[in-house]
Amino acid sequence: MLLVATSDSVTVVEFKRAAKTIRKLSNRAIQHAQGLELLSRLFGYVNLHDATCNVNDETIANRRRDRDKINMKLFDVARRVD
Repeated sequence: MLLVATSDSVTVVEFKRAAKTIRKLSNRAIQHAQGLELLSRLFGYVNLHDATCNVNDETIANRRRDRDKINMKLFDVARRVD
């Protein structure tokens, strides 16, 4: 679900779409703004303001160097395993 966090960069539209997906999959327990903050931190920024200040050509670069260590199973809320 959050494979966007392992990308080198994403467009601002993709970034916002991923936050919207987080909101939907959490049944609105996570607000859109909180999803944007979460994604910003996953991308290695301090917060959303820091991420938006570093937009180049409508693209947000992923600053994280340890992307391979992100446990994507934590974020795969779309697939439920019982």
